Amino acid sequence: MGHPIAGTGDMWVATFGAVVTHVGFVEATGEGRRWGLVLHLLETSGQASRCRTRFCRNPTWARQIDFQGELIIELSLDGDAVLIDLTPNELARVEVTLG
Repeated sequence: MGHPIAGTGDMWVATFGAVVTHVGFVEATGEGRRWGLVLHLLETSGQASRCRTRFCRNPTWARQIDFQGELIIELSLDGDAVLIDLTPNELARVEVTLG
């Protein structure tokens, strides 16, 4: 299943080649959506991989953004997970709205 983030049971990353370096709360996510989380994910294996990040609540929307808040790509959801494709050594910023 992956490793719990920061010792909590609220979020898991289901790949061994990525680590969450930041989790932050935002009052409104992109396009006027309600509150959510911003994650920074770092790919650490030096190989492209698909990261499956699971949450305690089902996400309703997710997107990868740059560090100025501009859209890179909308991300796929799978139940309680967000699927993120990472390139080798990429630091990705992901914005998630939870249900």
